[in-house]
Amino acid sequence: MSEVIVFGMPQSGYVRAVRLACEEKGADHVVKPMMPAEMRDAGRHPFGRMPAMEHEGTRLFESSAILRYLDRTFEGPALEPADPRQALLSVQWESAIHDYLIPTLGRRYILQYIFPKGPDGEPDRAVIEAALVEARGQLAVLSEALEAAGPFFFGAGPAIPDLLLTPTLAYLEAMPEGPELLGAAPGLRGLLEAMKARESFQRTVPPPLTEAA
Repeated sequence: MSEVIVFGMPQSGYVRAVRLACEEKGADHVVKPMMPAEMRDAGRHPFGRMPAMEHEGTRLFESSAILRYLDRTFEGPALEPADPRQALLSVQWESAIHDYLIPTLGRRYILQYIFPKGPDGEPDRAVIEAALVEARGQLAVLSEALEAAGPFFFGAGPAIPDLLLTPTLAYLEAMPEGPELLGAAPGLRGLLEAMKARESFQRTVPPPLTEAA
């Protein structure tokens, strides 16, 4: 098969999730860096977001669709549970990560430190503190689920929710409150440590976030 082309900045957590899937599935891939406006103008993503993908004539945008395409197209270990009930639980956790954790931790917390917008160019503490209140509850829910299954949501290897979570957890670990937050969420700490030991994680470490400005 020809290589998968992934469009978007490699610092994006969603782009990295797709790259993690490529590595886990044994899919050769290349990243074509594009900023959001470029994604829209080039017709890769009509809403100017990341990532998008092209492979052997198939073009997709949105990480959920791309991750399922990779899982169903390449032979590597399955990224979705075979059991129908577990497959629905996978969608449940995937949606929770998309809808709650990434907006809270990624956009309202992590990016406040990377691209500060507070007074005098400092991180906006009010925004950060509000995000932390929500993030602690969200992390606790996800951690409990992973503690029951662990270190991954389903089985001995990562599934789609694990791949979506990993990039945000890796960024969180480097943030000022990160060690405390992960220390209070042992299920998430276990997932991150399990992923860090995998070649897929090591082969997809992105450049610093500041280089995506």
